[in-house]
Parts: sequence; C-alpha cells; structure tokens
Amino acid sequence: VGPLLPAMGYGDQQVRDLEETIARAAAAGVEAVAIGTPIDLGKLVRIPVPFTRVRYELEIRGTPGLEQVLEGVLTHGRKPGNGRPAMIRKVLVGTDGSSDAEGALRLAKALAGDSGASVHVVSAMEPLTPYPFDGYAALVPGLPVGSPYPIMASDPELDHERSDQLLHTVREQVRKIDGDNSHWAVSVRVGSPASMLVRTASEVGADLILVGIGRHEATDRWFGTETALRVMNLAHLPVLAIRPEATELPRRAVVAVDFSEFSLNAARSTLAVAADGAEVHLVHVTWAAQGTAASERGEVYARDAQEKLEELGGELQKEGRVIVHCALVEGSPADALLRYANSVSADLIAAGSHSYGFFARVLMGSVSTRLLRGAECSVLIAPPPTPVAELGDLPG
Repeated sequence: VGPLLPAMGYGDQQVRDLEETIARAAAAGVEAVAIGTPIDLGKLVRIPVPFTRVRYELEIRGTPGLEQVLEGVLTHGRKPGNGRPAMIRKVLVGTDGSSDAEGALRLAKALAGDSGASVHVVSAMEPLTPYPFDGYAALVPGLPVGSPYPIMASDPELDHERSDQLLHTVREQVRKIDGDNSHWAVSVRVGSPASMLVRTASEVGADLILVGIGRHEATDRWFGTETALRVMNLAHLPVLAIRPEATELPRRAVVAVDFSEFSLNAARSTLAVAADGAEVHLVHVTWAAQGTAASERGEVYARDAQEKLEELGGELQKEGRVIVHCALVEGSPADALLRYANSVSADLIAAGSHSYGFFARVLMGSVSTRLLRGAECSVLIAPPPTPVAELGDLPG
C-alpha cells in the first residue's frame, strides 16, 4: 500500500484540493488509486489514472479501544454538567437526513455541550423490494421459457450506492448542526427504523434515544408519530421525540406523576435533559368525583396526593437546577395532561410507560401513545427496565 491521502470533506474547495493532490501524485508516477471513502470519489473528482473502489471493516481488538483512548480528548474543554444528573453519557440520534430530524440533532448538540455526552447518529436504510430474475426458467427443469413465476434477487451494488448517498446526506446534516469539526459517530444500517434504532442503542450503550417527529400521519415511515411510537414501544431506555423546530434544552416541562417507579423515572429523565433554571410541573391526574360520598373520598385522596407531590417536588428541588411546581388536575389522564401542558406553554411532556411484555408494548392504547399523538410539543417516555435479551425478538 502506498501513501494514504485523507479525504477531509466534499465541499467545492475540498474537491478541488483533492483533485489537485491526485493530479500531482499521478504526475509524480502514481499508477493507480484505491478509493476507500464512504462515497464513490470517482463520481466527484477527476482521477487521471486507473482507480478502483475498495471496502473494508474495522475491528478493534483488546483494550483500551479507540473510543476509550479518545474519550478525554473529545470531551476536553466542554462545560461540566453544573449539577446535572450524570445519567446521560451517550445519546443515540435517529435521522433520515430530512429537516424533521434537525430538532433532535440540535438537542443532542445541547446535551453534548452541557454535560459532555457523546453522540452517535444513525440512519436506517430499508432494503429495496427485490426485482424479478429472468433466469428462473433456466434453473427449473421442465419450466417453459418466459414463465410468469420469476424468483427474486437482490442488487448489492445498488444497495451500496444507496447507502453511500444516505451516509453523505446524514454527514452533511451533522456538519450543518455541529460544524465542520464534529466528532459525532455517524453510520447507516440496513433494517426497519424502529428496531434498528433500539438494537443500535443497545450495542453502543446509549442512555437516551432522540428521534425527530414532524407529522401526525399513520403512513410516516421515519420521523412521524408512528415510528416514534414503535421506538418507544420497543426500547428499554428513555426515548425523547423532538419537534423539528426545537433549538434548545426544554425550559418548561410537564411530568405525569402517578407515584409509580415508572413516573419517578420519567421525572429523573426530565431533570437530565431540562435546561438550567427550567420550570418542571409535576402533574397528577385524579378522577372527577360524583356524589357526596365520592366527593368526600376524592377530597381525602386529593390532600394525600398533593402532599406526596410536594414531597417529590422537594426532592427534585434539591438539585438546585430547576423550579418545581405541583398540580392536581381532573379528567382522563391523557386529555388532562395535554390541556395542562397547553395552559403552561410546555415544550416537553414526560411520562412513564407501564407496559411490560412485547405484545403489551406493541398495543397502541396507552396514555403515552395518546400523549405523543396529541401533543404540540416534544414528548419523553421513560419505560420500565427490561432485560435487553428481548431485543432478539424484535421484528425486522
């Protein structure tokens, strides 16, 4: 192998510089060029000598690995957490390169700058529908030529080209959000978006998944409500669905509290992503009492609930980073929470997920589902901890 030439980017000036460097190398006697970049440079630059494209995989053996070696360098100079709960060290962001994901990327940048969290960005490339293979008749003895029963074949070259294009698009999006010197890890993986995101989160040890959410349409494949719901239903770590217009950490959050461990986990997760000085509203939903006896029981319950809310608020207030408010509201949980969030102009609603098994999680009837479909702001869902072994059963 001869000298290695780094391709530092694909802007107009960078492409011109690369062309000039390759031309000088050819004039100096270089006879061939091997292209090992993620995209096909032969389509971007003029190469005056024969060239070929090569692919490779990197396997790190032993410890410390590259990530451990560079961790101190990549986080050097970043502002410390200033009391922020140290529960988010790695953030996984899902994107398809569209503007719907930019709010999630901006929030990832804010978390990285505020607490030093590392950021992994991943996009899913769903396989194309295989195309008919005309050679089917030749492979099956006795089948007439021109049989209407073709088999299906894949097109690896087309898959590579699509992957390269998507990777280039996502890297350009990351550069737009985090700058030319971004240290974020960026990758493209084949599979359905939701299951791929959850698998990747497990592999990289992510503490939080960020997804964009732009439209309320059942046909959305990537950054719509339905994909965010699938991620939340499958994940065993907090998932934050971000509106594309989001530009900073949440400053006014509503946390649904039913005093279960799940809602307490949602409250802790909210503190981990909220801005310093944010207002956090702890909201408990009660039923609308009817009749004298029910009204009396409701009053007793409300007093106890208010006392517990204030106790929880006092614990959260000890962090010294947020301002805590406590409120009791009546009605159906999802509707009451959405009304309250609108009344305080919340930019985040957080809730815990009570679903346990796989089939329970895929049912779309939970409060968290109705919150995500009805909210006009970002939504955080903190699920119960479940063994990651279930990931092997994920569809797709």
